[in-house]
Amino acid sequence: MNNLLKIIATVLLISTAAPSAFAGLVEAEFSFGWSGNRNHHGTLSGNDVDGDGYLRFDELSTFSVVGTYNINMGNLFDIGDIDLLNQIWEPNAVSWQGTADTAFMTWLGRSHSCTTYNNCGADITITNVPEPGSLVLLALGLIGLGVARHSQK
Repeated sequence: MNNLLKIIATVLLISTAAPSAFAGLVEAEFSFGWSGNRNHHGTLSGNDVDGDGYLRFDELSTFSVVGTYNINMGNLFDIGDIDLLNQIWEPNAVSWQGTADTAFMTWLGRSHSCTTYNNCGADITITNVPEPGSLVLLALGLIGLGVARHSQK
């Protein structure tokens, strides 16, 4: 029983030192469009560097839309905040008009925007890529269960 308490204490200690759920690479697929249509699709990835639960323009590593609009990191100007926990893309980027808090994204030097003013909307589906740290925690938990089971025999 004493060993089991040590194992539980160790796992709790390690888990408190573990990074936040979105500290690693975040990958997402998104769609956007006007008048309720979401017929433009893309992907993005990045790291929530400051650990605040939001992915912002300066935290992106890739961004791509292929089709009618070809948008990439080279011609992307700004994006709104992406709420990682609730999977909501907030329209608080700078729009083509220079107005803050209206655009989901702006590209080509602010000449094009997907904004709430022009009836554009965006949906996002986030995939959290597991970090090695979380895999280590899982392994420690399984080892702890094995030791506890073995000590009961």
